Amino acid sequence: MVTVIPEWARSSPITRSRLSLRYRDRLDVDRANVVQPSREPPDRFAGWLAPSGVTAPVGSSGNLIGSAVLEDPDLTIAMRAEFERRYAPLTPMLLAFAKRHNLRLEKYHYAQPNWSFHFRIGETGRGHLQVMRPRDDEVVVVGHREEFDFDRGRRYIAISRPLTLTRLRLDSPDIEKTVKAALERVVKVPLSELELDDPPVQSTAGWRASIGGEPLVRL
Repeated sequence: MVTVIPEWARSSPITRSRLSLRYRDRLDVDRANVVQPSREPPDRFAGWLAPSGVTAPVGSSGNLIGSAVLEDPDLTIAMRAEFERRYAPLTPMLLAFAKRHNLRLEKYHYAQPNWSFHFRIGETGRGHLQVMRPRDDEVVVVGHREEFDFDRGRRYIAISRPLTLTRLRLDSPDIEKTVKAALERVVKVPLSELELDDPPVQSTAGWRASIGGEPLVRL
């Protein structure tokens, strides 16, 4: 698999653990229901896959919202069609949610049925919501939070568990309410609930750049 990942993300425990799979055992994702990668050469899809880092459209605040697809040859046209079908009932609500709360949307990271919403919390925090569709009749909402101490070169994160993890049926009337509650939980979580991760770093330039590049969340 060839996936373009920003330099700052390579050191991130979120990226390292591939969050769309991190809680796979807990979520019991039925991979038989996911369209398997084609064996066709990747260049067949070069015209369809968006360039890495491209996000559209631009919101009224000037921050980027919309969808972006990494240049991942495992994400085939057939897989994207299946994932788009799964998300079709939720798409209008989720796009409106991203715009209303000023979130950056990334779709199908690591070729998984996963919509990821990224955002900045103040000047030192970064949040990440995932809305996953492991099965036709199921929606899974997961929330994550990172907090950075630039002066000490320290990062804090909920390492052993997600901050919030909720499974719902697709026909549940509470999906939008659950996504909103997960966002509020991530933004308002007491920092005492986060754990110190990794030894201190000498330079925090990458952290500062990654946080500064995310849109500031609106509740």
